[in-house]
Formats: sequence, C-alpha cells, structure tokens
Amino acid sequence: MKKIEMIIGFVLAFCISMASLTAQQQEPLPPKNFHAIVEETSAGPAVKITWTANDEGVTPNVFTIYSTFGDQEKLIMNAQIKYEPNKLDYVFYVHNLAGGVYNFFMRAGLYVNGRIVESEKTETITLTIEKTNTVFQFVSEPPTSAVVGGKYVYGMKVHSSYNCKIGYELVSSPEGMYIDGNNIFWAPTAIGEYKVSVKAFLIECDHKAETYQSFVIRVTDGNNGQLYVRIIMENNGIKMNLGEAITYKMKYETNANCPVLFEFQGEIPEGFHFDSKGTFTFKPTHEGTYQLTVKAYLECHPEVHHLMPLVIIVGEGHQEPPKHCAYIKGAVSDEDNNPVNEGVVSAWKLDRPNSNTKEMTLFKSEIKDGQYSINVPEGNYALDISGKTFYPEWYQDAEFVTDAERITVKCEDVIEINAIVKLLPVPKTYTVTGKVYDAESNNPVLAQIEFIPVQNVFEDSRNKEGHSFVTKTDENGNYSIQLKDNYDYIARAVSMMNSIKYNVVYYESANNPMEADIIQLTGDLADINFALKKSDGEAKGGFAGKVVNKDGQPLLSKVIAYCIKTKNQYFAKVNTTFTTETDEEGNFRFAELIPGDYVILSVPLNRDYVPGYYKQNDFAVLKWKDGTIITVGEAMVEMIFEVKHRNRGEIGLVKIDGKIVNAGGGVIEGKSEKSQSNVPVAGALVYVIDANGMVSDYGYSNSNGEFNLKEVAVGNLRLIADKVGFEAYENNLQSDFEKNSSIQMEIGMNEAVVNVKDNTLNLFDAVLYPSPTDKSITLKFTSLKQQQAEIAIVNLLGLDVYKVNFEAVRGENVNILRTSELIQGTYFIRLTVGNVTQTLPLVISR
Repeated sequence: MKKIEMIIGFVLAFCISMASLTAQQQEPLPPKNFHAIVEETSAGPAVKITWTANDEGVTPNVFTIYSTFGDQEKLIMNAQIKYEPNKLDYVFYVHNLAGGVYNFFMRAGLYVNGRIVESEKTETITLTIEKTNTVFQFVSEPPTSAVVGGKYVYGMKVHSSYNCKIGYELVSSPEGMYIDGNNIFWAPTAIGEYKVSVKAFLIECDHKAETYQSFVIRVTDGNNGQLYVRIIMENNGIKMNLGEAITYKMKYETNANCPVLFEFQGEIPEGFHFDSKGTFTFKPTHEGTYQLTVKAYLECHPEVHHLMPLVIIVGEGHQEPPKHCAYIKGAVSDEDNNPVNEGVVSAWKLDRPNSNTKEMTLFKSEIKDGQYSINVPEGNYALDISGKTFYPEWYQDAEFVTDAERITVKCEDVIEINAIVKLLPVPKTYTVTGKVYDAESNNPVLAQIEFIPVQNVFEDSRNKEGHSFVTKTDENGNYSIQLKDNYDYIARAVSMMNSIKYNVVYYESANNPMEADIIQLTGDLADINFALKKSDGEAKGGFAGKVVNKDGQPLLSKVIAYCIKTKNQYFAKVNTTFTTETDEEGNFRFAELIPGDYVILSVPLNRDYVPGYYKQNDFAVLKWKDGTIITVGEAMVEMIFEVKHRNRGEIGLVKIDGKIVNAGGGVIEGKSEKSQSNVPVAGALVYVIDANGMVSDYGYSNSNGEFNLKEVAVGNLRLIADKVGFEAYENNLQSDFEKNSSIQMEIGMNEAVVNVKDNTLNLFDAVLYPSPTDKSITLKFTSLKQQQAEIAIVNLLGLDVYKVNFEAVRGENVNILRTSELIQGTYFIRLTVGNVTQTLPLVISR
C-alpha cells in the first residue's frame, strides 16, 4: 500500500514539475540594459527609458513599462510597446509627470491562449521629477476591461493648477464611444482589444494647456473570453485548367477586433503568388495536384490561429473552355474594289462568359493582301474593321456595335464575310510656324519643338515611324514645320540653351501633356508660340524612382510629379507639374524641383496596365488623395520610389464619351477667388471599374474637357474621374451590347476644399541633428495626431540598413537612433508618418 502511495506521489510531483516547467518555457525573459533618466523636452520634464530586447528564451509580443508614485503602492502601467523582429534597442519617453518620486521597471509579455504571460521585472530605478509651478495632468485611472453587451463608464479627472474650465475630447476611440461632460460612455459589441486616447484641454481661459491619456480596453464575452479565428471555405479543393489564371480571396470569421493575417505553407508551386491579407493568384505551368496549408492568425495575438488544407487540381475534371472550332474569313476591299493591304478585323463574342471558365471575348486577324481569317469558338459575333487608311466600321456599314450585323457561328462552320470600307482622303500638308521666346524678356530661345500625334502621347510608339515630328528654332527663335492633317497634335518646346535653364512647356502654356491644347489642321497655322519660363530659383532637390508591373518587370511610362504644397500654401502652385519618361529599365528621375510636397502619377505606355498615383509598399492608386506624399527639400533624395501597376481587367465594346467641367463648388480657404463653373477640366483621369473590381478602360480629359473610352466591358460599372486639386467624381453605370453600348455624359468636378491653416498632412518640420554624427542621431518631428510612423536609414544604393515602426504621439516626437555600427559615409533618413514621407540627408563621420 505504501508503495502505491509512493508511486502516486511521484506521479503527482512529476506532473506538477512538468506543469511548472511548461509555464517557465512559455514565460519570456525580462529585457536587458534597462535604463531610465529624466530629460528636459519642449513639453517639460520627461522620463527617457531605454532597453534591449533579450535574444534568449521565447520571443515576447510586447514590453510593458510600469511605475509607482511616491509612497503609493498602486502600480501604474505607463505604456505597452510592441516587440519588433530584428530590433534590439528601444527608446520610449514618458511625458506629463507631476513633480515627485517615481519608481520605474519593465516586464516582457507573451500572449498565450488569449492572456498575457509576463516575465520577471527588471531592476527598479528611482527618479525624482522636480515640481513645477503649473500642473495639468490626468490623475484618474481608466477601467481596462469590459464585457460585450455591458456598459463601460470612465469618469475622468484632471489635476490642474489653472482656475479654468476643462474640456475633454476623444482623439482615437472605438466606434460608438462618446464623451458626456467628464465621463466616457461605451457599449462594446465585439470581443477584442480597443485603443483609446483622450485629450483634456482648457476652455474659456487665457492659458493654453492640454494633456493626453492613452489606454487599452480588453473586451470579453463575459465567460472565458477566448479569441478565435476560422477560415471559411465551401470546399478545400479548386479545379482549373492549364494556362488559366485565377485570383482568390480567403474568407474568415473572428471575434477579435484586430487584423487577420494569412500564410500559405508547404511546397509553393511556380506561378503562385499571395499576400498577407489572404489573396492569392495562380497561373499554373504544369498539370497536377498541388497541396498547400493555409494558416490564418490574429495580428494582435499570433498564437490564435487556424489551419486549413487547400488542394488545387490543374487539368483534371474541370470544364474545358470552348474550343476554337470554326472560322470567319473573307476579303476587305475599298469602294473601287481594290484590296486593303493593312488593317485588323476583330470578332467580338457577344455571348456572356460562362462564370465557371475564363472565356476569351475578342479574336483578331490582320488583313494581308485584302484577306483575313479568324479561328473562333461557336457563338454570336460582331465584326469590327479598322485600319490607318480607311474609316473604321462595324460590319455591315454600322457606326456602333448595337447596329452591327450579328453573325452566328457553330462548330465546323466556315463563314465568309466580305467587307467594303471607305478610304480616308489623301492627307493634306500644311505649314505651322511660330516662335519660342523668354517669357520675361521676350528674347528668342534656341529650342526644339516636337509635334506628337494625340494617339501616340501615351502609347509605346517611340520607335515607330510617325511617333513625333521635330524641328528647331533659328537664331531669332522662329521655326517652321510641315505637318499632315491626318493627325491631331499636341506640341511642346524644349530649350537647347546651356547657359539658362528653362522648364519644358506644352502648347498653350501647359506643363504636362494631358492638359496641352490640341492642334487641329484645317489650313496653315501661324503664331503657335511658346513662352518659356526660367526654372524656379528655389528649385534644388528632387527624387528618383522606378516603374514596374506586379512581377517587378520594368515598364515604359510617362511620369508626372504634381506639386500640391509649397512652403506656405496648398495648391499655391497646383499648376506646377514636372513630366519625364522612364528609360528601358523603368527608371525615372526628377531634379531641380521646387521645395514642397508632391504626388506622382505614372501612365504606362502599354495599355495593358492601369495608370495611377504612387502608393508606398502597394500598387498605384486611382485617386491622388490616396497616394503617398513625397516631401522634397534642398537635397536630392537618393532612395528609389517604386511605382507598381496593376493589370487591366476585361475589355469590351462599350463606348463612353463625356465632358468634364468645373462645377464651381470648391473653395480654397484663405483665398478670395472662386473658380468659375462650367470651365473645362483638362488632365483628369477617367477610369471605368467592372463588376469584378478591375479597371476595364481608362482615358483622360483633353484641353476641352472631353474624354473618350472605347473598350469598356458590359455589365454593372463604376466610373471615377480624378485630378489633382479636385475632389474625385464617382457614378454607377450599366451597359450592354444591345441597347446601351454608347453612353454620353457630362461630369461636374468640385475643387478640393482645403484649410490652409490646418496641415492635413500631419507632418511638420522634421529636424535631424547632429549631422555629421558618430554614434547617434536625434530626429524630431511634430505630428498633428496619434498615428503609425516609420523611420528608416537608407544607404546610397537605396537599401534600408535600419528600420523601426512605432506609434507617433500627437505633438512633438523625439527619436534617438544609434549609428555606431554603420560605416562612415552618406545616408538618408526616410521618415513616414501616416501616408506622408519626408527624407533628410545624414552623414556619418569618424
């Protein structure tokens, strides 16, 4: 009996020992090199806390700073700082401390099964904050837990030495939270962790003071509060054909109020690409069965996850796409029965695509010696016939697809369709003359004048005959050129003088090709003049970039830099734009720019790609307000800004013609002038988005405000018009091949409403010192609100040698960066706050 008791006791002791060991294995080690000192800042005395992540043991999720005040034993959580991989050294400032004695220490934390397991504390450091004559700070502690369906109330209290009324404002908060008097009220609706930041300030008072309090509320369901995430799939198998491409977005459900991230594990097949948000694309190169595992997890609690098998079967049991089993062929001749030697016949399939397959809708054949032949699957078609020497038409003698003859094709049919087209008149040649001169002195300028056919402005035609027609001025600034009337043109003048630098100018006084006046030839033209302006004396800095597709391959593109803010005003020089083109490797460069803030528009010359504005670490976006702002100072920014373009979606037969005018509804505060309504808006980009969320077709408004889209898909559409300095216009449309294939519309765009006094960019006056430096550098900047920020040190090759992400506080931010491990030389500090990027030069010297 004693023997049995001994065995039981041993087992119990073993279990307890193992449980203790497991708990210890999950508990992280405390941070190393913990230091705390009092440092004077512009906001008063603050405690500067530094520490080093412990690279031994389990990896923590957060670091928590604690303190006690005076003789009080109450523990105060000052802040939680997120652990960042590959980062060792951390710095944090504790502001708004009343005078007295404080005890500071830290713990490292790890989330395990929805709760936090903390390390042993570091050593405790005692500091004294000298008393000041004025005090204005929170003395109340907020409740940090709540229950779904319950009521959360926090009565705020601020200790103030001012005899003034105190007001409160939520800076950041979850949906539904509000303030009444000095109380915060909220009714939580979902489990999760919610960040709150509240501001207290003086009202009806001559003094100015404000203080902030930030905290996190943990909401549970009132029971065990367990967080979860689940992947939702109707089935875990996908079938597809070889050569077919699919895009798939993973679905999920969770009770947590934080982002869900995805990983795809296993042997990733060739042609399979995915992102952390659960979207993957796959274009297989071989038949077979591919087995992957999808992992979904919470960003705030990575240990909360769900695994799901994913099987993709290529070439087995999937519906075959329609086979090209028939022919449409015939002859194309002019009205005198002469064969047409150049052109294209396009057969458009009018049947709606099968939702289970990726069907082609367009089939083409070049016209050679007056003959064409198109191999097509069975279905209903309309023929589009076009070429350089004759008027385009739909068979038979129709201007629009709605009036075209329907051609029904069945497998094994060979249908002969002969077409007669009307030749364009023989082009006439006219003489265009003008002068290029200095806009201030009227002195002649030696320059090159280029006339570009409108259809070639944004086409990859640089090596094609007739892409542009060029001449030069004589010593008196005069030029003359012979041009044919079979094109409409835009023209630009480029100075050839080395002694004086002039900006490139388009006719008439436009500084980018989208806003240039169109020149139509009906006779000889005189006085097509160009007044060149000298480059701005303030222009010193610049930046460079690269334009690529989704696979990182270089694209030929026109790139336009719009200056949206100078030193003092938004849109003060909104007409100041700079235009360049990429080289064969996709590289572009802007130099001698006016100091200010810029957005970059890239228009690829290949229309398979969608134009858009540069967005950091993302695809180019359709609206200028969604783009990343680049701040240009007096130095050239050497980092490379990569503009990545999406592919276009399905094209179609629908035409949309329209005109964009200034609706006159926008005002720039601080200016007395209003824009006149009904004035044409030139240079607006117009996009049509199809039912799948892809851009089907795009174009831009010319100097008359007119735009013309010819390849719009059918179905439910969304049209967007956007231009720098204007609010975006959006409208829903419906189109089909039968009744609504040609749409006319007029669009009114409002100027952007901007408060000059309120810097919505949330980034002011970044200061870097000392430079040159040796062991460390201090970066100061001001943010108008609490938001995510990033600091990176970039070398001359454009590579990040150091990067840190953090949450900027409202007001002044001070960051100290160690540079002792970097070799001496020239670097750049790239500071990103919200969607604004500013770059400052850095020199390390020893």
